[in-house]
Amino acid sequence: MVWSAVREWAGGDAMTSQQLLLLLPLIIVNAASVVIMLLIAAKRNHALTCLVTSTGLLFALGSLMVLAPLALQAVTPLLIVDSFSIFLPRLFCWPRLSSPC
Repeated sequence: MVWSAVREWAGGDAMTSQQLLLLLPLIIVNAASVVIMLLIAAKRNHALTCLVTSTGLLFALGSLMVLAPLALQAVTPLLIVDSFSIFLPRLFCWPRLSSPC
């Protein structure tokens, strides 16, 4: 009942699985940051934090490889995924993974 009201407010169309797949790298990075914050709150261990951060970035980069054939789609009116928007996270994540923790 609530979701139907949200769908009507958002334009009437529900998000498809392909659009959700295009948001996967953002979801992975945000989920990894929440896990890292909870990990730091539970136990402050620099090596473990570095490992979880690197793993989250690697998963996000791996999901970008899956997205290459799906490029050039509008997820929302303000978020369009094209080849340039897939290239930039690759460009920014590689240096972060290569630097020592």
